[in-house]
Amino acid sequence: ISAAAVGILHESVLEITGREADLLARSTVQPDLMRPREMPMLRELEAPRHYIDIELLQGNALPATASDYYKLLTRLGDARSGLLGPDWQLESVGTLPYAVVESTERLAAIFAQLRRRPEDADLRSMALHQAGIMAHYAQDLCQPLHTTVDHDGRARADGTSPATGIHRQVDGLLRAVSGKSLAGPSRVYENLFEAVVSELDQSHSQVDRVYQLAEDLEALHRRGEMSRAVERFARQRYERAVQFTADLIHTAWQKSQTLQVPAWAGQ
Repeated sequence: ISAAAVGILHESVLEITGREADLLARSTVQPDLMRPREMPMLRELEAPRHYIDIELLQGNALPATASDYYKLLTRLGDARSGLLGPDWQLESVGTLPYAVVESTERLAAIFAQLRRRPEDADLRSMALHQAGIMAHYAQDLCQPLHTTVDHDGRARADGTSPATGIHRQVDGLLRAVSGKSLAGPSRVYENLFEAVVSELDQSHSQVDRVYQLAEDLEALHRRGEMSRAVERFARQRYERAVQFTADLIHTAWQKSQTLQVPAWAGQ
C-alpha cells in the first residue's frame, strides 16, 4: 500500500523514488514491532494506537483533541452505562484516529525542516521513516476490523472476542490484490482531523460487509477459492488505503509550508 501511495503522490510533493521509496515502505511495519510484551510501558502506549472500538463511545462524537477524548472515556467509565467501567485503560478502547493525526503532524514538522535544508540526507531519511509510521496507522484505519469491538468475530456480551481468525483473514486479502492502483492523484485535506474521522466512519461502515463475507473468507483461507465478492471488497479497501495514505503525505507536505522552524534547528 505504501509503495502504491508513493506512486500517486501529486507532482508538487517531495519526489520519492528508488531506495527512498523502499525505506518508506519498510518503515511502515515498524509500529507493529514497537509493542513487545517484554516492554510493558511501550506496549501500553503503542498497542491502542492501532485500533479504536467505536461502539464503546456509545454514539458520542470523537473530540478534536486527545485530552478531551480521555475526558470522554473517563465520563463513560464513571457512568458505567456500557462496557467501560471506572478501571478502563487505553487498551480498552484504542486511540487510532489520534495516532493518524499526530503522526501526520509529526511528518509535517520534519517536512518543514527539510524545506529549509533540502540537501540534508539525514532529514530526508527521517521524513521517509516518519511517513512510513504514519502510513501504518492510516492503513490500519482502512481495515474495518480495526474500528470495532467485533475485531475478530462478533464480540460476546461481556465485550470479549471469540478470536475466530477472521481478522487475520481480512489482513491477508491484500495478497490477493493485483495490478496497478487506480487511486490518485493525491490531494490535500483542509481539516485533517475531520478528514480522518470521515475515513474512520467510512471504514467502520464496512464491518457488517466483512461478516457477510465470512463464509467466502473462510473458503479463501481453507481452499484458496477467491469469490468475486471478496475480490471486489479487497480491491475497494486497498484503493481506499492507497488514496488515504497518499493524501496524508500530501497534506503533511502542504502543511509544512506554514510551520515556523527555529533558527537553531539548522546548527
